[in-house]
Amino acid sequence: MKQQNRFNQSFIPGEVYLFHRTDPECPADGSLYGIIDKETSDAIHLESSSSDLQTFRHWYRLAEDYRYCRMASRSELRDYIFNLACDECSHLAAGEDHTVEPDASRDRISIG
Repeated sequence: MKQQNRFNQSFIPGEVYLFHRTDPECPADGSLYGIIDKETSDAIHLESSSSDLQTFRHWYRLAEDYRYCRMASRSELRDYIFNLACDECSHLAAGEDHTVEPDASRDRISIG
């Protein structure tokens, strides 16, 4: 039987979730949006995330102090993906490719 994570739920890789440190309702304003990469026995790994839908972070572990989560609504998913695509386009136009997953040997850090 699969061990449950601290959120007591299974995550769907590729789906957008909202995470919050103190508010169980995970309001759109003030929560961390994140796309699930995978779950391991000790961590939840995010493919990308943003707390303001303007600055995005890629390929890291979710910090342990996030206690609450919920799946994004359809409109939150749309807003996240639209802004993520805009961010990626601006980086590509600048000659940067920051969306490629780092080597497995490279340590991933927690957002805090």
